[in-house]
Amino acid sequence: TDSMHLLPGLSKSGGLSAYIDGSLIYCGGYETRDSRTAVGSCHSLKHPVPKWVKTFPLLQATRLASTAVIEKGQALWILGGENPSYDPQIRTQIVRLGMPTERGPDMTEIAVGHCSVTLDDGSVIVTGGLRRSNVDGSSKTEIYSFKTKKWSQKRDMKQRRLWHSCTQVLLRPDEPNSHILSPIVTNTSILSIIVAGGFYYNGKVVHYTNSVELYLPWNDTWMDLPLLPNFTNDKGAVLKMSSPLLMFLPLAGLSYSLNLLGGASYDQEDLETMTDLVWHLKFHRGNHTYFWRQELDPLNMIMDYMHSAVVGVPNNFISFFDFESSLGR
Repeated sequence: TDSMHLLPGLSKSGGLSAYIDGSLIYCGGYETRDSRTAVGSCHSLKHPVPKWVKTFPLLQATRLASTAVIEKGQALWILGGENPSYDPQIRTQIVRLGMPTERGPDMTEIAVGHCSVTLDDGSVIVTGGLRRSNVDGSSKTEIYSFKTKKWSQKRDMKQRRLWHSCTQVLLRPDEPNSHILSPIVTNTSILSIIVAGGFYYNGKVVHYTNSVELYLPWNDTWMDLPLLPNFTNDKGAVLKMSSPLLMFLPLAGLSYSLNLLGGASYDQEDLETMTDLVWHLKFHRGNHTYFWRQELDPLNMIMDYMHSAVVGVPNNFISFFDFESSLGR
């Protein structure tokens, strides 16, 4: 819709969120955006209580991990990250509402600043991050199958990256004219992943990237998409985006849209400039190429990859809290 809905706030930052088993859930992260105190628990927002409620503790406080919704929407898998002592982790945790947190299958190596999404068969694809095999930023791609209980390595991304954004995306391999990101969903559509932005190190030098890549599972390759769009600051300077919030959003009917919700740029002194602009990936049917088009309406807040966003929250879930807010609760 074109309207904005306000939900009860939660004074945490950099955590992990999802909609599972009828609830919004938020786990780990920092106590505040300016704090470095790690959060060792999850909070849930669920009818009929119009506020966030602290749930079972995590097995250990975590931040800069990745997540994936598993078990057909009933659980949240938290992968890697770092503990309160800033030690990268190989362990994972599985969060289910109303149940103690369980240890999940270990990753193949420590990982921080990586990104993950769930695929059609319930397996999870994980990309990049700071790894033991490459602490300067990895291009690694691997998939964990809950059916076989094994990891399999896939083709590396073209670009090393950590602290990047990723999103689940539906592809149509049968679509003509290279329009595999067609917004219309059919019975041949399959789930995959798009990654964007982030950075990597060459020695002690940080290199921010504005590249975007799409994984093609049928031939185990990565396809380049248009670079992230530039934006201007309040002084008119053109800035290179490297830290977007990439989201694949449902539209009316069985259609979807790939969007950039805000983003950030970093200068040579690592100072951040954020934007509230929104872009939509479009397809030019004349020359069969993709391009980013800026939407007219900006966000009501500035956002980057460190913000947490959730797709697939039902309208009736949101409307309940709108009603409670109107009562002043």
